[in-house]
Amino acid sequence: MTDEEIRQSESEGPEKKAGELAEHGKKEAAAGVIDYNPLAEEQKQIIKRREEAHKPKPPVVKENAMRKIVIDKVVVNVGVGEAGERLLRAQKAIELLIGSGQRTIQTLSNTTNKDLSIRKEMPIGCKLTLRGQDAYDFVKRAMWVKENKIAGYSFDPEGNFSFGIQDYTTFEKMRYDPDIGIFGLDICISLRRPGYRIKNRKQKTKKVPLRHRITRDEGIEFAKKELGAVVIG
Repeated sequence: MTDEEIRQSESEGPEKKAGELAEHGKKEAAAGVIDYNPLAEEQKQIIKRREEAHKPKPPVVKENAMRKIVIDKVVVNVGVGEAGERLLRAQKAIELLIGSGQRTIQTLSNTTNKDLSIRKEMPIGCKLTLRGQDAYDFVKRAMWVKENKIAGYSFDPEGNFSFGIQDYTTFEKMRYDPDIGIFGLDICISLRRPGYRIKNRKQKTKKVPLRHRITRDEGIEFAKKELGAVVIG
């Protein structure tokens, strides 16, 4: 019997099924093909179905949630090198680019440099930090500007990576504003795994074990898989 006939016979009553099997067996027996026993044939089908039902299934490999890599934060930075109106325009450019209502903060100089006319704790740039879904959305916008290409040297030993964009107006739906001008920006993406907070908590601070830290190769794999990046070099 074909598989279709067997399925139809299973959906019908046992008496009709036995009758069909017997009729089929009589035809084959009359033709001299086999010595047909309907009860034995039915028993074989029952055994076959039981074997398929109890056939061991391949084990389901579950991903360890503690090993999952996510974006911790994205820092957008613009270095101006001086305080004043130019720095204010740079802050306005970042806030306009992000468009989430967040405000930038000014970055201060750590040293004094007389040749560059920079004194210690002088505002020389600005930055804005993104987390959560806003971080993912902005990185995808930035990757579109870079045509999804990242240089291999952009990744550090812990999997974090950064790249620069020469003009913020190259982002999608951004236009040149003569009141702001043109500013380039640096984008730094930090990665983490669950459990990294042990190095930042106030009590019982500990180091993240080496086996749990993200490696450079894992950071590259994350950029390829999650962000669709093409790593060059």
